[in-house]
Amino acid sequence: MQKNILTKLHYLILVGCLIGSLSSCNSSNDQSQKGNVTSDSTQNTSKNYFKDQVKVKYARNFQVEYHGNYKVVKLLKPFEDADDGMQYALVQRGTPAPKGFKESEIIEIPIRKIITLSHTHVAFIQQLGQINSVQGVSVPQYLTNATLIDKHKKKQLVVAGSGMELNTETILAAQPDMVMASGMASNSYKKYQTLISAGVPLIINSEWLERTPLGRAEWLKFVALFYNLEKEANATFNKIETAYQKLVSLTAKVTKKPKVVVGLPFKGTWYMPRGGSFVGQYLKDAGADYYWKNEQGVGSMPLDFEAVYGKALKADFWMVNSSVKTLQGIKDRDTRFGDFEAFKTQKVYNNNKKTTSQGVNIFFNNSVVHPDWVLADMVKILHPDLLPEHELVYYQKLPLSQN
Repeated sequence: MQKNILTKLHYLILVGCLIGSLSSCNSSNDQSQKGNVTSDSTQNTSKNYFKDQVKVKYARNFQVEYHGNYKVVKLLKPFEDADDGMQYALVQRGTPAPKGFKESEIIEIPIRKIITLSHTHVAFIQQLGQINSVQGVSVPQYLTNATLIDKHKKKQLVVAGSGMELNTETILAAQPDMVMASGMASNSYKKYQTLISAGVPLIINSEWLERTPLGRAEWLKFVALFYNLEKEANATFNKIETAYQKLVSLTAKVTKKPKVVVGLPFKGTWYMPRGGSFVGQYLKDAGADYYWKNEQGVGSMPLDFEAVYGKALKADFWMVNSSVKTLQGIKDRDTRFGDFEAFKTQKVYNNNKKTTSQGVNIFFNNSVVHPDWVLADMVKILHPDLLPEHELVYYQKLPLSQN
């Protein structure tokens, strides 16, 4: 009996030792794993993931700072009517997010799926070779990219909205890595709150607020940050910059600058680009004498017909930037247009040379990443002797009427 009790006791002690040993072993493994996680986290945050970096040279509305596993992108003026800045932390996928940022400010990169609410953003994405990452767009009838047009026809493209209306439920169901919107008026930001509250990263792109064509084009680097394609963006932008500045050096020698008027009235108002806008910079760089060159600020100013008529009637050239296709089409809108000197001498040009099969003007979507092409067209029009071999890319001289 005593022997059996001792035997059972020895058995229990052995099992206890085994359990203790296993527990000790598991505890040791847990500690080891925790140590590895801590080690990996430390390594992930301190490791330099971004050997290729961008430096902002012309753009005034965004900045970027690089850290070990994340980038901080700062928008200095996201909206035209507000000066409050914004920031985003772009965190390398699979690494810890930094502290000090709101959840809505953190975006995992590189992104794989994007919904864009502006077609100019598509031009940047296309330039970076990432068109297949575009999951959805707004107002798809204005698409100019062949790949996305085809996807839309096959109903493979998310329709994120039309005009001011946002298809919030459709966007949420698509689960994009990011939605990119334009920084228009600050109160329009309110319509994105449902997306933001649901955890969808909403990024504001304010390229249109830049004061120079190269400043706008440099937002290629901004978009590249989300794809980790800084190297590609730098190489592309350097080519654009070199070509653009070469043209500027040509017009710097010009002594006679032709007077230019721009645009056409819309619903009774003539929205004239300010001299401080990127359009004003284009005209300056092209060697034009623009009537409103001294008007500071970005964007356009609303003028009535009489204000333009009284000032620009004797303009040498007229760049209408409209859907109109002939001089007769202009005069049909208002017979007084026939009084303009540029109309009489048939020196009226429009940027609608290239359109899609659906009739969408490619200029408005794509020219943002080709300011050198735009400037070359303007120089050719205003000073043809400076670029004798250049063929117009976006602009065309309007005929009297259609044959």
